[in-house]
Amino acid sequence: MIVDEAPLAGTLTLDRLATHAAEVGAKIVLVGDWAQLSSVETGGAFGMLVRAPRRAPELHTVRRFVHEWEKAASRDLRHGKYAVLDTYEDERRLHDGDLEAMLDAVYTAWQHDREQGVSTLMLAGNAEMVAELNQRAHADLIAAGLVHETGAALHDGTTAGVGDLVVTRRNERRLATGKSWVKNGDRWHVTAHRKDGALVVRRLGEGDTPRGRRLVLPAKYVREHLELGYASTVHRVQGSTVDTAHTLVDPDTASRELLYVGLTRGMHENHAYIIQPDPHEVEPHLDPPEELTRVEQLARVLARSDADLSATETRQVEADKHASIATLLDEYDLLAREAQTERWEALLDIAPFATGEIADEVFTSPYYEYLEAALARHEATGHDVT
Repeated sequence: MIVDEAPLAGTLTLDRLATHAAEVGAKIVLVGDWAQLSSVETGGAFGMLVRAPRRAPELHTVRRFVHEWEKAASRDLRHGKYAVLDTYEDERRLHDGDLEAMLDAVYTAWQHDREQGVSTLMLAGNAEMVAELNQRAHADLIAAGLVHETGAALHDGTTAGVGDLVVTRRNERRLATGKSWVKNGDRWHVTAHRKDGALVVRRLGEGDTPRGRRLVLPAKYVREHLELGYASTVHRVQGSTVDTAHTLVDPDTASRELLYVGLTRGMHENHAYIIQPDPHEVEPHLDPPEELTRVEQLARVLARSDADLSATETRQVEADKHASIATLLDEYDLLAREAQTERWEALLDIAPFATGEIADEVFTSPYYEYLEAALARHEATGHDVT
């Protein structure tokens, strides 16, 4: 039994598969990239197995990309090496601006690629941005006469009509087409809309051209498990390959894994569109955000990992942290300060200001601990604090 994209499989799911395989004498082979996005369920099992003393076999030859520089860059990006960001910058793959500007830039680039007849994707980090990009594409295609205005309602508030590209979001073996069946992540072209809400579709091939037999997606499946296929979250395209990909990146929330997946979907080109903070939207009582270049913003992203640890690894990490020098020093410092607290309080009780409202303000001040710290430093340098 081969489990592809294994990092996306939850630990409990893998455990059930392993139990069943052991019962029937089968073998399970897990295939995937430990540096990509993890399961939305409790995960970490695949990464734990990869990091085990008996290391798993690993492929080192990159075959997806057309450009040689991108093959090497993808490996560096996978390991979170900051220097690789300069390579993407030099190759003009990075763009930045405020949210509206970047939404426009992603859409314009996608639209240009689509008009050139290549398979292309718009990617974003959350469902709201994805729905906005999908709706914009759907509306423009209707205006161009390429998509019918009427169609079937989808779960995210959008509509799919004849001419639209859609993506299925649930495996359904009962919906078969030839030797294959409907799978999560498959992309389709809508050829007909039935009165009951069902859609007739054909699977998309290279260059987003329809191929193969027609298939009817029932109304219930359409309503619950179908989405427009022009934009997607990065999670949902892990494992997909297109000609070009355009990824919207929020440096405040994106992780190294998300950036790595987003910048490795396209064979010919992969672009990142970094959302810069809008200084006009900052609350009046807050300082304006620090101005960072797009490379500096992506360096923040590379420093942030969302990779799941297994329960076993988490337990070991916490045990190591508990016995670490840093933890022991913090504990020693706390005990030393607590031991001195009564002494400083007694000393301050006889200070000239230790009467009336002034004394109350001193002892209840949030800065009182800084006063204690100053006294400790003063005494440590040989001064008499009494």
